[in-house]
Amino acid sequence: MLICGLIMVLAPLRVAYAIPWRVQPVRLSDVDLVKYLLEQQLEEAQAAAKAREQAAEPQPSSAQTSVVTYVVKKGDTLWSIAQRFGTTVANLQQMNGLRGDTIKVGQTLQVGGESVQVHTVQAGDTLSGIASRYRTSVTSLAAANGISSHSTIYPGQEIYIPQGGEVSRSGSASSARLIWPVLGTVTSGWGYRTRFEKFHYGLDIAAPTGTPIKAVRGGVVEFAGWKNGYGYCVFLDHGDGMKTAYGHASKLYVKRGQRVEQGQTIAAVGSTGFSTGPHVHFEVRINGRLVDPATVLPRR
Repeated sequence: MLICGLIMVLAPLRVAYAIPWRVQPVRLSDVDLVKYLLEQQLEEAQAAAKAREQAAEPQPSSAQTSVVTYVVKKGDTLWSIAQRFGTTVANLQQMNGLRGDTIKVGQTLQVGGESVQVHTVQAGDTLSGIASRYRTSVTSLAAANGISSHSTIYPGQEIYIPQGGEVSRSGSASSARLIWPVLGTVTSGWGYRTRFEKFHYGLDIAAPTGTPIKAVRGGVVEFAGWKNGYGYCVFLDHGDGMKTAYGHASKLYVKRGQRVEQGQTIAAVGSTGFSTGPHVHFEVRINGRLVDPATVLPRR
């Protein structure tokens, strides 16, 4: 009797104290099936959304570094390269042991700015997709890499990302912040002046003889002298495919090969060459093609 009594007393204790560390089976009656299924669906949806976000982020191949290697291309200058990577000519000279401004096509330069960002093209990448990813524009990407906005890109190719999103430097002809060469009156614009005259590829800006003619943008003097039709004139190469011409001058203040800054006086208004009065004939070429100067000059 005593043994039976002990068994009856200890039996509840075994259930109360011996079972807790065991995994108890979940009874179907204890589960709210609708709530359980909804929670499972929510967890799966959240996991899928997180996977999509991770896939949309820049891949590990998109790296940020302080120094990159750049191979000089045709038309490059130290100034244009410095503008492209958000650094200075002095910094380029110091990093590469350069004493002057002369560089050659194919030459390798170490380039460093505050933060030069490089994206390595992956299969399926497009310029528009890369631009969207880095919050810039296709035009800015093309300008930063010296390519056309319609260029084909290939896996493994390195794309330089413009600093601070949109390119604000004057390295891109489309985004260059120019100034007017002369403060005067436009007497003849781009196009045909009459039905029977030849096409006028520039702007004629009238001003008194001797009025200073300014460089609309920094660059290098490609030509300074006499040309038939233009009279005394100056041609400037601004890098990145952009060139400007200033014709009919009375005096020239620069010479070939000289570097000039934006706003620097390069000549004086005159009426030399084929001219009917004192004015400057101003032309703009982008990638060898004449364009209407009014499309790149600031509005007055």
